[in-house]
Amino acid sequence: MGRKRRAKNNNVKRERFAVKELARLKKCLGLIDDKGNEISKEVKEIATVTDAKSIKKRNKDAMLVDDEAPASSKKAPKTVKIFNEKTQVEHVYNAKTMKDQFGNYPVWYKRQLEKRKKKVRGNNNGEKSRHGRRQNLFTATNPYMNVEY
Repeated sequence: MGRKRRAKNNNVKRERFAVKELARLKKCLGLIDDKGNEISKEVKEIATVTDAKSIKKRNKDAMLVDDEAPASSKKAPKTVKIFNEKTQVEHVYNAKTMKDQFGNYPVWYKRQLEKRKKKVRGNNNGEKSRHGRRQNLFTATNPYMNVEY
């Protein structure tokens, strides 16, 4: 089957499944009953509706950077203070090491991924690697072309 025909068939399937998915979501929210009859309720009665701007503003207010205004500097912050509501503790994260004052990483931080990146980068601290020299990645005219600062 050709790509165009397959894409066309997938679009038809997507439209058909979209109707079923919408009905399933409405049923989950309680907007329709088991038989598919709509119950006249406002979405605002069931769930709180917020827009992206208000969420971003709330997150910026929660994250204080070096006791300054959040939009005052364009440089990367050296420390980030985040207040954990569950434990009632303020964590001060170092932007470079990603650790807080207790030596712990954030919840979203993946150490294995960082380990993989470090392995690819290498531990030569900016020196030219033998592999790079062998593959002619570094030219004699501009030796700092591939070096990141």
